[in-house]
Amino acid sequence: MATLNKSILGKVSGTIGDITFRQRKNKNIVSVRPSSFMPGNDPDSIARREKFSLTTKLAKAVYSLQDIRSRWEAETPSSMLPFNHIMQSNYAAVEGGELSALVKLAPWHDFIISLASTEISAGLINLSVAPFGSNTGINAAEEPTANVLVLLYVNNPVDTSVEKNGFLQFVSESKPVTLTEALNFSVQMSSVESQLIGKYHNQKLFVAVVTKSAAGIVIGCSNTCMDQKTIP
Repeated sequence: MATLNKSILGKVSGTIGDITFRQRKNKNIVSVRPSSFMPGNDPDSIARREKFSLTTKLAKAVYSLQDIRSRWEAETPSSMLPFNHIMQSNYAAVEGGELSALVKLAPWHDFIISLASTEISAGLINLSVAPFGSNTGINAAEEPTANVLVLLYVNNPVDTSVEKNGFLQFVSESKPVTLTEALNFSVQMSSVESQLIGKYHNQKLFVAVVTKSAAGIVIGCSNTCMDQKTIP
């Protein structure tokens, strides 16, 4: 067993492989499970492990979205790392191997969007975002362009040749900001990505829009919207 007095990990708890983390008096306690340790196989123990595993995958996918990473870094308490903060913020969105509309691509939002339509076909993800409206607080002169961020979650595989679930992340091309018209985005998938999502019955899209300055700096970020697709 080891004690980390000055932890670079933030506050960590749970088990990864044979390493167990727990908290005691604001210190991280790290221990190795004995070789004789047998993880619980009761339904509750299995559910907890699966929830922790999926939350970790989700946090990794969210953290890979560069345009909103700085928001998580700014929001994270000094005692934690951004990755841990993303996990904590999204833990409630994971239940029974599924993700709910509680998923957060960013820790807070500046304006609200809604999806007019979504479509996945022929290697493309097509998205239409309903008009922002004039009461969003968006200043089109200072925020002239927008990008859509897409997190695609797939599960319920068609066969056993792939993992039970997975994530793909995309960032669209920039579009001029307009407050009164829908914004339409197309995200190109690689042939590998397109083939991969075809191996799953269920697909969930988590979408957020970021507005940027003329220099490409992120100014505003929307809420996260969810849409679900099912392949027979």
